[in-house]
Amino acid sequence: MKILFLVGDYPSLENPSASIFIHNQVKTLQMKDIQVTVLLTDIRSIRKKRKYGYSKYMYDGVQIYRYAIPCGPIPFLDEILSKIAAQAGIKKVFREFGRPDIIHCHFTLAGYSAQAIKRKYGIPYILTEHNSTMIKNKIKYRLGRIAKISYNNSDRLIAVGSYLKSKMIQYTSHNILVLPNIIPPYFKIGSYKKYEKITFITVGQLITRKRMDLTISAFIKLRELFPDIELKVVGTGPLLSELRNICKKLNAEQAIEFLGFCNNEKLPELYSKCHCFVLPSEAETFGVVYAEAAACGIPVIATNCGGPSDIVNQSNGLLIQKDNEQELIRAMKHVIDNIEQYDAQQISKDVISKFGQKYISKELIEIYNGVLNLHLLC
Repeated sequence: MKILFLVGDYPSLENPSASIFIHNQVKTLQMKDIQVTVLLTDIRSIRKKRKYGYSKYMYDGVQIYRYAIPCGPIPFLDEILSKIAAQAGIKKVFREFGRPDIIHCHFTLAGYSAQAIKRKYGIPYILTEHNSTMIKNKIKYRLGRIAKISYNNSDRLIAVGSYLKSKMIQYTSHNILVLPNIIPPYFKIGSYKKYEKITFITVGQLITRKRMDLTISAFIKLRELFPDIELKVVGTGPLLSELRNICKKLNAEQAIEFLGFCNNEKLPELYSKCHCFVLPSEAETFGVVYAEAAACGIPVIATNCGGPSDIVNQSNGLLIQKDNEQELIRAMKHVIDNIEQYDAQQISKDVISKFGQKYISKELIEIYNGVLNLHLLC
């Protein structure tokens, strides 16, 4: 079986965290002896210097075919340019990888490109939706139009979370399957010694949607009750300077450590050494970091913002309302007061049974076989 992943973003040596959840899926399929390659349609800003047109590179044992049209997200043009890049890139894939049996695309825009390829070459496609914009109460007409085309022409439609599925329903008559992102097997409880002081950890891009500012503000106020607690902040992004300034102004620099980018393989050790994961995001279609932290046996605090409701429950953490600092403080205090009540082994076991490689790969391969069988019948 040959599977082509059609994506608009993928890890590289320069940016190893880009859409890492897609790479985790690719690597899982490789372990199952499925032939898989990636076509990356790259229409990012011209400021991101790279070769125009076709190029290719290897990343962690995966062949990536890239077709770049450097221009940035120009309204009313991005779907056209993505489609052009996909149609040009697929010819290179045919020559070197061969004709794929299935195209597995991720995100709305890739689905729009895949339906054009399907019309021309008759290759079925599966669309996995991750787009956090889709869970907003109101989205732009153009995105809704693209979603309808992408969804309704797909041979199988997948949402990474239940809440995302409930929002996608309005754009399609297709049945939508919920299949979460994969937790790689190295996310598990290790033999690492906990930090002596109660330590919270947050991981993610330092962008507005992740509400790292709320985490830091709540943590600083909580220190009035628990002066010895600490916070580790993992990630990079445009708000780094602003967040550092908040810490400086409130004299919390000694208690809050900014660790910058961290490779996925190193995160399990960090999670395991800490006592609780916290991330009060405004919107998440899944929220793989919550599941990764839980797989390492620590309780998690998340907002009721979509995806986390599929992950967080009473046994492994707390769900709170968005943009509510007082509720966040109470949740963090609850974890400190009840830290011994959380069963690390059970937390890890439960989340791995739902989101681990064994379960997700089995479901994914069944989907591929179902699509192939229907395609052959037609």
